[in-house]
Amino acid sequence: MTASASSPPSPGRSPASAPSRSAPGEGVSVLAQPGPRQCTNHPDRETYVACGRCERPFCPDCLIHTVAGQRCYECAGVRRDFAQRAFARRLGQVFGIALLGGGIASLLGSILFIVLVAVVTGGAAGQSLSPLVNRRTRRLAYLVGLLALVLGAYAGWLIPLLLRTSALPVPLDMRLFALAPAVLQNLSFWLFTGLAAGLGYQRVR
Repeated sequence: MTASASSPPSPGRSPASAPSRSAPGEGVSVLAQPGPRQCTNHPDRETYVACGRCERPFCPDCLIHTVAGQRCYECAGVRRDFAQRAFARRLGQVFGIALLGGGIASLLGSILFIVLVAVVTGGAAGQSLSPLVNRRTRRLAYLVGLLALVLGAYAGWLIPLLLRTSALPVPLDMRLFALAPAVLQNLSFWLFTGLAAGLGYQRVR
């Protein structure tokens, strides 16, 4: 009677109890050791995940999702402030969209055209802001996005007024001092801004 060719499992450890870990470079990045470990960048934070390439433990704030799986910022080849720069870039787009829409709407005398421009502006602004919104950044994105939209719309209404009065023999600071409050007293401006903000919010949700 011949003995089995397979070697018996090590004492005190069954094959089913051996922890599994993905090979370096794969997308799945679960720590091999049972229980939480400390984040490499934040020792006060416990984590169960690691970079899928270097396999060092990181908290979710220190990982970025790539096409190859979760990576730390070093292995992903991006700067640590990537999220902040992306946030600022999106807010700049919202400001630019509102600036252009507000400038066009300020030149139109018809309420109907102002409403149409506000619809397009709000949809485009919401589309641009949408990638920034998640469970953690929702409130901040709404607040700062609304501020960028209002400031952009305000500048869009103010700049044409300054250009129209550029031929007057009045210094720029005096014209700005006189025209800036006039924009806030314009009901069409608030109609445009309110509609664009409301539609942008609906687009982001």
